[in-house]
Amino acid sequence: MRLFIGMKINFIAHNRKKTVFVCQLSDTVLKVIKCLRTGIKKQVLGVEVEKLPPGIDDKNISVRLGILLKKLSYNNDPFIIVLARQNVTCRYLKVPTHIPAEIEKIVGLQASRYLPYPSEELVTGFEVVSVDKTGYSDINAIIVHKNVVERLLNIAAASNIRKPSLILSSFGLCNFAYYFNPKETSPIMAIDLDKNFVEIVVVSCGKMFFSRSFQMPEQEDKWQNVFAEEFNKSKSAYFKEVGGSEPVKYIVSGTKDSIFAVSGYLKEALNLNVQQISNIDIPAQPALINDLSLMGISLSSLVGLGINEIPQSINLLPKALKDKARKALELSDRIKLTLGILAIVFIFSLGLAKNINNKTIYLQKLKAELAKISNEAKPLEEIDKRFKLLEGRSRIKMSSLDLLYELSQNLPESVNLLSFTYEEGNQAVLRGQSKDLNSVFNFMNKLEKAPVFKQFNIKLRYVTQKKLQSGDVVDFEIICAKY
Repeated sequence: MRLFIGMKINFIAHNRKKTVFVCQLSDTVLKVIKCLRTGIKKQVLGVEVEKLPPGIDDKNISVRLGILLKKLSYNNDPFIIVLARQNVTCRYLKVPTHIPAEIEKIVGLQASRYLPYPSEELVTGFEVVSVDKTGYSDINAIIVHKNVVERLLNIAAASNIRKPSLILSSFGLCNFAYYFNPKETSPIMAIDLDKNFVEIVVVSCGKMFFSRSFQMPEQEDKWQNVFAEEFNKSKSAYFKEVGGSEPVKYIVSGTKDSIFAVSGYLKEALNLNVQQISNIDIPAQPALINDLSLMGISLSSLVGLGINEIPQSINLLPKALKDKARKALELSDRIKLTLGILAIVFIFSLGLAKNINNKTIYLQKLKAELAKISNEAKPLEEIDKRFKLLEGRSRIKMSSLDLLYELSQNLPESVNLLSFTYEEGNQAVLRGQSKDLNSVFNFMNKLEKAPVFKQFNIKLRYVTQKKLQSGDVVDFEIICAKY
């Protein structure tokens, strides 16, 4: 198996808000990948791998990790640290509740039964696999010693990584297998080959039912016997612990040479349905494919964790950090709820203000229409006054006829008389139009000389000039009041 050291495989174009970094540290190799996790476009954007010298301390590992992250343009993106399966204990359990908080307490209390340490020295996580009608839950319980977790967190902190998540590699392999078989509902066994370690998981509908890892000998002539023995142990443990059915497919992933050897054994010796997935099949930018195919390591678990969302219940953080993260999340939810309520109130206020504004505009339109109607009604009022005047004159001496006669005799051609109002024994009102103001004054002079109008004081009440399409005209009103 070949390992390319210090290889830079990085694709720069990406959406920083939707990228996630995944890192795995072993005694000999440091792996870091950058993934794009958005909708159906899930890809590996960059990979950095570096071989670690024997006996390297954590401080130098942090330095090297920081250098790799800088090459991949890390900028406080979501960060996942992969915990190797050989450092973690997993148990498939049935618990009498489906409430996450209660499941978390039960797993914490039972952790010391599976690792010989006090519960306060252990870190736990869980994934709910299924829930039955009676309220019982089938779960994967994950248990790891606090020292393993704290070491990785210290390395991450020294590399300026903020709020990392710690996830078991088996969940990444589970996601990886499900990514390539999303429609398969029957159990699938995924076998990942990475140098001298083999990890096996059983997956059904995207959930992990079983996981196990074992070490392979470095001598190639011994690998088949060891693999056959450990493979049979894994299947027996799966049937015993889970009681599941026979897997319908066996996925083999990892390095090219080892995939070929293991797949051949499963097909020829055991007559199993095998699917091979090598680094060249990883969803990645085209520019990365060739280099990925040459790498002598497996990236299956890292890719699986990078392309799919991970439930927080399997995040293997110490209880204090989990509580802190939970409080921060609750505070964030409260802030979001408060902002949501304020936004609703604001929108409601805007709607109310808009409604008031609309009513104000409507009221203004009504006033404008009322003023318009009032102006249009004035001639009707004048007509009404004329009818009343004629009705009154029908009962008295009609001296208004004399006034009309004099008006017809003295009205210039340049003046149009539009209305004539006569109030018996009081006054006469003349309204009309003229082409110019001189014609109006000429008309008034003639009226003053007319015999009938000598008993009236003739005054010009108003005169206005306005523009029409036919030309300029002068509106006027003359008051003839009796002395």
